[in-house]
Parts: sequence; C-alpha cells; structure tokens
Amino acid sequence: MALKKTQVDTIAQTVYRRFPELGGVAPLVRNQMVVAASANAKSPAAGQYLLTFSGKALTASGKSMPRVVRVTADANGRVLKISTSH
Repeated sequence: MALKKTQVDTIAQTVYRRFPELGGVAPLVRNQMVVAASANAKSPAAGQYLLTFSGKALTASGKSMPRVVRVTADANGRVLKISTSH
C-alpha cells in the first residue's frame, strides 16, 4: 500500500512548519529499506516510507547552505522520525 496524496500533503505541512525554508518543496517518496541482521541484505520495511525534502537554508551570516530533511512515516501517514542535515 502506497501513501495517499493527502497523507503526503499532511506530512509535508509538518515539515514546512518546522522548516519554513522548504515551503513548497515536493518530497521524494520511497519505501523505507531496512538491513536484515542475519544476511546483511536490504529489504522493504513493513509499511514504512522515507520522504526526502531537499532545499536551501540561509545561515546567520547570510550564506546559503543545502538543507535535506528526511522523514520516516508509517503506512497511515504518521511521522515516526524527522532528521535533517546542517
């Protein structure tokens, strides 16, 4: 089951509130992959998705830096984890 557009939009609104510099950026949505401990092989996690938002942020000195926000969400569109580069 893939995430519905309404679920992606709700997750995106959460990201836009926390990271306003990414407002309007469309995420790349993929199935979340996990590494199986026994075989070191990657397989899809049951009902988890990775949404990646990429944009630019301004530093305190006014320079631009890349900003990547990764969101792990479940099949119901609930945010499980948010991480960012800085």
